[in-house]
Amino acid sequence: MLVACGGVVPGETESSGSSTTSPEGELDLPGFVIDGAKGSDRAVAYPCGDVNGDGLEDLVVNLSEPSSETIDPEEAGVVGVVVYGKVDHEPIELAEVEAGMGGGRAIIAPSAGCSYAFVGLGDVDGDGFDDLAASYAMAGVDKTACGGASVILGGPMGTDAIELVAAAAGEGGFALPEPINVYDDNLAVARIGDLNGDGFDDLGLVNSTWYMGADELFIAFGGDSIVPPTFEALSLGEGGRALDSPLGPVDAVRGGDINGDGIDDLVIAHGGSPGNISQEVRVIFGSAELATVEPTGFTLQVADGLEVDVAAGGDIDGDGLDDLVISDGSRHDGLGGTYVVFGDAERTDMLLPDELPGAGFIIAAPPVESGGVRRLLAPDLSGNGRAEIAIGHDLSGEPGEAWIVFGKGDGETIALDPLVDSAGYRLSARSEGEYLGRLVGWAAIGGDPRDLIIADPDAAPNGPGSGRTYVFFKALAP
Repeated sequence: MLVACGGVVPGETESSGSSTTSPEGELDLPGFVIDGAKGSDRAVAYPCGDVNGDGLEDLVVNLSEPSSETIDPEEAGVVGVVVYGKVDHEPIELAEVEAGMGGGRAIIAPSAGCSYAFVGLGDVDGDGFDDLAASYAMAGVDKTACGGASVILGGPMGTDAIELVAAAAGEGGFALPEPINVYDDNLAVARIGDLNGDGFDDLGLVNSTWYMGADELFIAFGGDSIVPPTFEALSLGEGGRALDSPLGPVDAVRGGDINGDGIDDLVIAHGGSPGNISQEVRVIFGSAELATVEPTGFTLQVADGLEVDVAAGGDIDGDGLDDLVISDGSRHDGLGGTYVVFGDAERTDMLLPDELPGAGFIIAAPPVESGGVRRLLAPDLSGNGRAEIAIGHDLSGEPGEAWIVFGKGDGETIALDPLVDSAGYRLSARSEGEYLGRLVGWAAIGGDPRDLIIADPDAAPNGPGSGRTYVFFKALAP
């Protein structure tokens, strides 16, 4: 048995090879584990804000996509789980949470075959509780039996299940638009912050096309009396607005305050069109007039990129403005080029990496052959008062790798291999690195913003691929 800081992890079985399912012995780091309920759940927990108002940030568990292309409307089931933040070390068994035994709430859809993506939104209705969005995570499937996408409003919560149909009908939530093509398209929802400065967090809505085409991006404004948004109304400027999107996929990210005007900004990663693999990151400055005035900002063009990835919302150089971390996703440089672009009210359009000198720095990565790569902004882990950069390399069924690069304000390139001690460290060289599968991020689950979340969807605590998430309290602190 794995003893996790005073708690015993039940049902420990052999993993598919990832180091996150540890051999028998003690876990000497304070924190707790979250174990998936059954095989093939591939449960991964993500921070989602403080949805129950107890002062601790919570987690929402996303489960695997359905294996079938058909959805049986007669078989309702669990499609996600909210896990409450806590300070003790007892493990969380999702099977117990799903059964209403405490520690959180199950999320129920009319069909267990439906696959949803859950994301924290911040506080969209201004009641002091953070809220969640439930959006589809499947395409090429008729989703009419799934009950609809919705916002789940936070509040004092018990242990009873959250019914997505009820939330969409206005009971503890409100409906989100159906995808324009309910069979071929998905609706993706993003946390984007308060873009119009009215004190309510807003929603980013992306109608994502299954086939190569143009994703459509909309902003729905938060408020204390929200009318469920529709794409038609948003296109007319009612309750939000539509934003022009070029051909290709779109990913919207909360940018923090990049230009220092006190209002959140929006960062949009645009995919390349067919025959043109150049990609771009567009920054839109938030404004009280965002609903009616054409937004301003700047564009970062990424040459020769295959898959642009962007993280934002942290002050890397310590100047009081939030910064950007951009990957071009290209394989010719191993993990791809990583470019740090400093926030600046006077920033203009740039071509990366050619025009980066004087505006940021490059992180040079070692070669890799496969696996996914994630760039994240981390809280101040070094004690220098600046946000850090995390680069994670995920390998299915194998131990992952991750690097922490300290925030800095100069333009010198940082090499990950080898990464000198003054610039950062390899997470796998630390105690927490023993459990690396997927680097999820940081949130104050136990009350400290340096609480680290690592997940292993391949772990097998309750059957092959049931999944496990580790929460380490105050991890990697100086």
